[in-house]
Amino acid sequence: MPVLNKLGHEALHIADRMFVWVLVVFGYAVALTMLNNNSGWSDPVFRIVRDVPEAQYTWAAALMVAVTIYAIGSFLREGRRHRGVIIIFGASACSAWCMALCLAMTRMVYEEPTRITGLWPVVMMFFSFLYAIRAVTYANVFTGQRWRANPHQMWGLTAVILVSVTQIVIGIAPTSVIVELEKPVALQIALINFIAAIVVMFGLHLKNSEIGLSLELYGSISLVGVLAWYVVTVHIREPLSSATIGFMLTEAFLAGTFHRMVQIMALKTARWRDKPALAASIKHDLAPISNVERLHQVREDDYFPVREDDIP
Repeated sequence: MPVLNKLGHEALHIADRMFVWVLVVFGYAVALTMLNNNSGWSDPVFRIVRDVPEAQYTWAAALMVAVTIYAIGSFLREGRRHRGVIIIFGASACSAWCMALCLAMTRMVYEEPTRITGLWPVVMMFFSFLYAIRAVTYANVFTGQRWRANPHQMWGLTAVILVSVTQIVIGIAPTSVIVELEKPVALQIALINFIAAIVVMFGLHLKNSEIGLSLELYGSISLVGVLAWYVVTVHIREPLSSATIGFMLTEAFLAGTFHRMVQIMALKTARWRDKPALAASIKHDLAPISNVERLHQVREDDYFPVREDDIP
């Protein structure tokens, strides 16, 4: 039998079902192992995990419930009502569980790097992404076009998210000006940046560009406020800070975020003042149509050409 170079519909369906089984079996295996392996909980990697009341049973029960919901949705008959909602809810819960365990382990890797390997959080983060992929796929409200249309904004936001998570989980770098603040205040700043960046990132991935632009505006306002305070504080304490590439990139990201925030506000103002031509021009700059949409427009123009009588 020759090796397939392209999978047909039936083969793709089987591959998808195998992927579902892998995630379901993995979830139940981890939960059952947590319940049966009592001695393993004394390992230093679980120190933060053990802070949860009845940690062994709480973590295992939470994962079992999440995996069960995901399994029920996945094995329902295709086309069944609410099947997608159940899958999204279960997959999101499994992804959140894996990410929470990943972050708890990451903190312990930082505290005891000679005793705990970084492989633990990497594995859990990988499975968190696998569950998240299922939720994103069935949601059908997201698009990845922005990564091609504006990679600088996307990677800048990704950096803000990663830095904020690092500050929340591990702590503030000793060389940062934020380290002089009280720990609860520094944690709040990192949390604000994280939530704002997530809101902007969520909005940029929505197919509904109107809702996406509103979310992007709200998140950008928060980001601009905190980052502007950070930039001014650094300039006051370190007059030569602008001579470093890293800090200049932070200033560039702040300027770009502020610029885009002003554009979104200009779009909303143009609509409020009933200037459709200006609003359409700004909307095209903010959310240009995709190649597929442009192709559909070209085809419509071919089938329905504009006549001179239609021009006012």
